[in-house]
Amino acid sequence: MRTFYLAVLLSCISPAAHSQADCLREFTEFIAQFETSPEFQRRNTRFPLSTVRTDRAAQPEPKTVFHTINSPADPRYADVVFPAPAKQAAIPLKQRIKKGSGARFVLFTRPGTGGTLTYTFEMSAGCWQLIKFEDVFR
Repeated sequence: MRTFYLAVLLSCISPAAHSQADCLREFTEFIAQFETSPEFQRRNTRFPLSTVRTDRAAQPEPKTVFHTINSPADPRYADVVFPAPAKQAAIPLKQRIKKGSGARFVLFTRPGTGGTLTYTFEMSAGCWQLIKFEDVFR
């Protein structure tokens, strides 16, 4: 009986809030779906989500600001939404994917600005999840 309750408890607190249908193991397939569907993005984001931003309005000079977004209902989550292909082309943003040990990094640069958006993904329970967002100006 204890084992049953433990299994129920663990299933309730699991960070994976997505179904196995969302688990696209091949990263290129996953990111193609992620960039075109805000709902897919929400289901494949691990909360709390760590964010790092450059506050360009800070005085006397820009400073790095760290936040934790606890759910998609947090107003700051709107700033994290992955840019759709049409927006990438309109701005324009240059996309690059880097592989790390157990992680993938999707970097967007806007030529001539020195700014970089970095989305960090990690495989968890067989599914890719967004685990960190950075909006940094150098």
